[in-house]
Amino acid sequence: MEGQIPQRWLPKFMPQLKEGSIYYIQDFQVCNARFQYRPVEHPYMMKFTSYTRVTEIKAVLDTFPKYAYNLATYEELKSRIDTHDCCSDTIGVFTGCTHVKIQNTKTGPKKLRNIYLTDGRESAVVALWNEHAESFDAEHYMQMAMQGPVVFLFVAVTCGEFQGKLSLQGSTSCKWYANPEIPEAVALQDSCAGRISTPTWHGPAAAQLSPQRITVAELAKFDNPHDIYANRYIVKIKIKSLVVNQSWWYLACDKCKRRAQPQEDQYKCFTPRCPCTSAAPRYRLPIIVTDPIPPQGQQKESTVELVFFGSIAQEIVGVPVDSLIATEGGTGAFLPTRITSLYGRQFELCISPSQGSLQRTSITYQVDSIVGTASVPVPLPTAAEPPLLQQEQTTTQQQNTGTSSELAATSTAKDTSSPRIHSSITSSPNPAPKTTAVSEVATVETPQMQHTPPITPPVTETSHLPTKKLKRTLEETHSEETENNSGEEDAPATSRTRRRLNVSD
Repeated sequence: MEGQIPQRWLPKFMPQLKEGSIYYIQDFQVCNARFQYRPVEHPYMMKFTSYTRVTEIKAVLDTFPKYAYNLATYEELKSRIDTHDCCSDTIGVFTGCTHVKIQNTKTGPKKLRNIYLTDGRESAVVALWNEHAESFDAEHYMQMAMQGPVVFLFVAVTCGEFQGKLSLQGSTSCKWYANPEIPEAVALQDSCAGRISTPTWHGPAAAQLSPQRITVAELAKFDNPHDIYANRYIVKIKIKSLVVNQSWWYLACDKCKRRAQPQEDQYKCFTPRCPCTSAAPRYRLPIIVTDPIPPQGQQKESTVELVFFGSIAQEIVGVPVDSLIATEGGTGAFLPTRITSLYGRQFELCISPSQGSLQRTSITYQVDSIVGTASVPVPLPTAAEPPLLQQEQTTTQQQNTGTSSELAATSTAKDTSSPRIHSSITSSPNPAPKTTAVSEVATVETPQMQHTPPITPPVTETSHLPTKKLKRTLEETHSEETENNSGEEDAPATSRTRRRLNVSD
């Protein structure tokens, strides 16, 4: 029977309990067993209360069982694939394992170690995650295997399939025992003596699993994904553009995050064995990046393709994908301003080769996490060399008449007696001119300026984005996002608007 201690009673009972000891427990609550992932096949479970009494028994008979298990053969485990009502127990001879590595999952990066077993006829792999992956003493078990076969008893695992092979997943209740004193383990050990080779390490060495610092130019030199498939890298990048003719979001299965398609009033996942019938939009940003500072001696710009998925993409875009779809129109081919404003931004990323690279002619890297951000420092203008911003401001203001000319004269006069301010906003091609006037309200006609952005967006719709969005200060941009989220459309660029110019010395 499964026993459970509620969270609030853990400080009271955990110091009294020790694995391997035997206790007499009184005054507990009897409840129905959990609906899924039951560690044992029993209809009821016991739950501790504040009145539960625990007494340790010192004198224990040798016949008292040391392990609680219900073994299943590999054939029985195959029949339980994708069945999650109850966990399973099994044994196998240890044939190898991997070092702990970082694996991308639908809930984010996790630590993973694979354990390889055999029953003498078939093989299986047990995946241990996070704390279980680190607590598995692989080096010790490798040394034990030098003296003879090591049999593992794994309890509370779930059954799945990976690449046509039986794959077992360690649950949160999973435990394992090396060479347990049970009849089944002794029999398997004797039958495999002399027939099973010494366990081996699978996958890359531990040194290869630590992220290596690298440049985009060095990444671009790799041409075979098999040589670097398990490697992880830390790289500083500058976003150049999005990949042409690829959508920035897709309809993802709620369970496995693979692509799904509508089917009548439900959704069907592209994964054959996935039973999920629900789906939701998910980010998939395929981005071309380059080095922030080109290496010395580089004659041609080196670029690679990175893919930002889900929450990692949302971290750089700044809004959830469903909100952006609703605000910007919804088609995956159209590039919203939120995405095109990423051009030129710099990040430090942890990346790894994507699994899809094995079936493509070029290597694509998946972003595992964002380490940090960076920006190119903008030099301050000197007295002898006026800033380019002020030159553009004077030229623009001379082109306007009426109220705009009066405002330009006021701004120029005030700038003469105030420190010059140089803008460091790089996301807007035409930044709004700054003045020293505080909270000054004026009527300004937004001029039609001819400007060629440094990077042409890969989709033609982006060339017709309203120029009003590209001329706001950071504070105005925040207000504009609030308007867009409420469903209001942008006014034409030629309309007269009332705007507040907020600039600090």
